[in-house]
Amino acid sequence: MEGTYVLPEAQADRFMFSINCGYPSNAEEALIVRNTTGVETPELKTRHRRKSKLLRFKKKLVRAMPISETGVGDSGVGVRLPR
Repeated sequence: MEGTYVLPEAQADRFMFSINCGYPSNAEEALIVRNTTGVETPELKTRHRRKSKLLRFKKKLVRAMPISETGVGDSGVGVRLPR
């Protein structure tokens, strides 16, 4: 154990918590897909105008890709299978 040492109590306390985060339900996953596809996007504030214009253009291009309800359901199945 060369190079390791016991953490002081003040630092060890930082690692003494556990966050349990479950997976979303089928309906919640479908809602996530619907909310992250489409042409409407929330406005972001950025400092770099030139880069932000290009980023906004690319985001609109990706979000404009249509997805059917069948695609929404099938993508959810594909996400849930490996869990």
